[in-house]
Order: sequence, then C-alpha cells, then structure tokens
Amino acid sequence: MLAFSWYQFWTKPNPDLLNHLLEVASSLNSGGEPTLRHIAEAHFCLGKLYTYIGRHNDACQSLERARNEFRKLGTPKDIVRAGESAINLSTTWWFMGKHSSTIKGLIIEAQKDLTNDTKESAFALMNLGRNYWYSGQTKVGLEMLEDARQSLEKFGCTADVVLCTLYIARCYAKLCLHTERMKVGQEALRLAKVIGIDHLIGDALWNLSCCYVCTGEYDEALEVLKEALPVAERVGRPLAIAQTLEISGYTYGMKGDSLGARLGYEQAKKSYFEMERTHQTAAGVDRCNHNLQQIEAGAELRAPMLN
Repeated sequence: MLAFSWYQFWTKPNPDLLNHLLEVASSLNSGGEPTLRHIAEAHFCLGKLYTYIGRHNDACQSLERARNEFRKLGTPKDIVRAGESAINLSTTWWFMGKHSSTIKGLIIEAQKDLTNDTKESAFALMNLGRNYWYSGQTKVGLEMLEDARQSLEKFGCTADVVLCTLYIARCYAKLCLHTERMKVGQEALRLAKVIGIDHLIGDALWNLSCCYVCTGEYDEALEVLKEALPVAERVGRPLAIAQTLEISGYTYGMKGDSLGARLGYEQAKKSYFEMERTHQTAAGVDRCNHNLQQIEAGAELRAPMLN
C-alpha cells in the first residue's frame, strides 16, 4: 500500500490512501520497529504529497511528524531520512513564504543528518541553492545549483536533475539571461518527457511559457500554455493551474485580446482564491484583481511571476 502511495505521488497525488494506511497502522498498535518505520515513511510521503497539492499546513504537520519518528528510530538510515524530511519541509516553508533565513537555518540543520557525497546531500545542496535564489543572492544560488545538478546526474537522480535544472532556469531569469534560460528550460522539458513524470513536465512547460513571455513571443507562449494546462489539471496541482491561467490571461492581454485576458484572469483568481491562503496565493489574487481592473480601463497589465 505504501509503495502504491509513492506511485500515486508521482502520477496523481491523492492523500486518501495514505491516511487510510496511517489509520490501519495506528490500530495495530504493535509498537514494533517495522511498523513505526512504515508510519514514519507514510507521514513523509503524505507531507510531500500535501505540499504538491497546496495543503501546506497539513504538509508541515506530516513532515515534522516524519522527521521526529525517523529520529526516534535512530539507525543511520533513519537519521538520513529525518534529514530528508527536514529538507522537504524547507520546500513547504518556501511555498508558504517563510523568511529565507529561517529556511536556510532548517536546511543547514538537516545537512548534519546527511552523509557527504550522497544523493541526499546533493538534494540538500539543491534546496540551499534555491533558497539563495529566493533571497536575492542569485549568483551564489546559481553556483550551488550547478554543483548540485552535477552530483544528482552522477547518482542518476533524473527527476531531481529536472527540478534542479528548472531552478537554474529561474536564476537565469532573474539575471535576465533569457537565451541561457531557454536552453536549460528546453533540456529540462526533454528530460521530464523522457521519464514521463507529469508534474515535472508541467513545471517545465510553465518555465518555457515564461521564457517566451519574457522575450515577447506571445504566440509561442500560448502554444506551450495550451499544453501545460491539461497537464496541471491531470496532476491536480491547484497552484500550477492558477499560475498557468494567470500567465495565459497576461499573454492574451499583451496580444490585445481583452476577452481572452479577462477569462484567464477570472479563472486564475478563482483558482488562487480556492487554495489555502499563503503569501503566494494572496499575491496571485491581488494581481488578478488589479489586472481585471486594468483590462476594463484599457491600461497596462501587471506582469505575473515569471522567474
């Protein structure tokens, strides 16, 4: 059941099976190490899943529980898993808009649980690099992310290589290096399609659409967005759906199609509003409201988040 839950995480995240597994495991009440490890692993998977579907408060509870349970088990492998739980918790905090110094502290603390030169340490370095990008120290973050990608490639972690490449693309975007962003973005999309993981394909398509918008290639952006939206809907990631709709609204607006722009922003606003309120979703609602007013006034639109 736990193995199938991980399969669901990579295909169409749904927390129901994992919550049922935790109910069953709790009712057994054996207290044995294998049962406790299964419970910790289930909380870990559930926390990652909640993060992807935008239920960040639930994600925090599950990942903190997983981290504590793995630390209680105390074997070297369990301590590494505790570190991984903390690294994934840092991602949840990032989505929630926590301060970069708080996130950095958690990542550095988690690194103590990880052995050097392993895929887990490379994953931690990737998250630390992303945090430097997030805090505005883009060049430092880019160096870390490039080092992390090399390590992840060495360990054959293709899904994480895609994710790391997309963070590198966002660094290039902040540095206004659009050609470089396009190049690595296309490579990320190619790899994501090779391994066939929909949510990574969706992320790569979103990044590519942003590249085209930044360079004023609006027709190309719309073609990519038409591919991206069904992927986001199939996976069931509310934030990806909202962001895709918002960029669609902006792109139609830049092409002078006020009807398409209005429709995109109205649907995006609805999607943001239905999600758990965070700094990110609140800002999305504000941008949509502002731009709907701008459309009515025939005024300039505020750009969405493009990096």
